[in-house]
Formats: sequence, C-alpha cells, structure tokens
Amino acid sequence: PDDDGYRPEQIMRYSECNLARLQIAGELHVKDFAVLGPERVPDARAPLELSMLAPEASFELRRHMSRTSARDYVDAVLFEVHCMRYLAGHPHVKPVRSLLQDQLHGSAEATIRKHGGERALARLRKRARAANLAASKGRLKSDFIEPETLFFEAWRVLPAKQRGAIAREVVHAFAEMVDQSASFDPRKPKRDPMEAHRHRVHPLLWEALETLRLPARDLAGRELALWKAKRAEYSARRPNFSQTGTAPPWQKLRVPR
Repeated sequence: PDDDGYRPEQIMRYSECNLARLQIAGELHVKDFAVLGPERVPDARAPLELSMLAPEASFELRRHMSRTSARDYVDAVLFEVHCMRYLAGHPHVKPVRSLLQDQLHGSAEATIRKHGGERALARLRKRARAANLAASKGRLKSDFIEPETLFFEAWRVLPAKQRGAIAREVVHAFAEMVDQSASFDPRKPKRDPMEAHRHRVHPLLWEALETLRLPARDLAGRELALWKAKRAEYSARRPNFSQTGTAPPWQKLRVPR
C-alpha cells in the first residue's frame, strides 16, 4: 500500500493494449528477478531468434476509467467480452487508412512542428534529456520524448476545431462499440446502453466537443447533451488519477479555445 502504483480506488486506468512479460532467455523475471531459462542463455553476440524467447507471456487490456464498484467493474469486463463476441460474428472488419487521432500518436511530432513550431519540439527535447538523465542516474543521454508527453503537447497545440473533430471521431467510435457490444448482451440491456459507459469518455473530449456546437441529431452532439445533463453523476464514477496527489498531465495543459 505504500507503493506509488497501489491505487485501490481504480481499475484499468490506462487506455492501452499491452503485451506484457514477453522476455528473452537470460533476462531477469519481472516479478522475482530470477534468471529466465539460465540453461538457454545465448552468447551475448548471438543474433536474436524466436527460440530465445521465454515461454511466458501475457496480454493486458487496460482501457476503462472506473471506480472499484462491483457493478462498474462487471460492466467494463462484459463490455469487452460482448465486443469480442460481436467481432467473432462479424470478422470482416474494413480498416481505414488513417484516423484523425493519428495526429496525437504516430504523427504527434509532425503535429507539434506544424502548429507549435520547431521551438516547441526543441523545448520538449531539452526537458526530455534532463528527465532521462535524472531517471537513469546519469546513464541515459537521450532526448527521447515520452509518447504521453508528445500526445498531450500535440493535443494542446491543435486548433480547437481539430480537437473537436478528434473528439467527435472518438465518441462516435466508442458509442458504436457500445451498441455492438449491447447486441450480444444477454442481460436485456437498457434502452440506453451508453448509460453504463458514458463516464469512460475523457472529460477533455467532452470539453472539445462543446466547441463544435453540434446539432442534437448528431450522435456525438446527442451524447454530449446526455453527459452534460448528468455531469456530476458521471464525473463521480471516475477515479482519482493518483492516490499520492500527483497532478494528472491534462491538468497542466493550457489549451486555447
């Protein structure tokens, strides 16, 4: 409980899919620090091969913002289960070439350069070099910028209309997933399947949607109106970012309207 990572009030805080504990023979086990497969440790100069992988691996999906209540946790887990059942029944998903969200992920540096200028990137690299040196106790001399830092800086420098467009894309996609999941839910879901999941949309996205003045007939506009009508209730379902008082990265943003 004294560990910074021990957060008893929240479940699945991060929005990520994570391949965990896929390790190479000879590395230290992530839990007990024992050497993995000592009898199979290759020569240090040997090229990497699949045969060197340790036989232990796991996959983590930590997508939902949620307080630890039994109902909310079960709804979050069953949402994923029913989504998978839907995809199993509809296997021919048509991929799109790109998403507006790409501006915050793979294209984050280009987004910052375009809307914030080269000086903004230079500033981030300078901070990253200092942070990397400090975290590694002087061993890592690198200006590598953490993806989360790039993500929020890219969001900050984007014009309001583009932030709103990204928010609309996200809310549309999420509501569609909720509907698809509900179609495989044997519990006879309520007429509004989003009621159990609306709080999982990040407040920054609702804030960005407000700048678009969407009509009520628009799906994202309708969702925004429903969220605003019960804003306090939905907000109360969301966890504290940190039990130790660490400020969430989005609180540090000064996003122009």
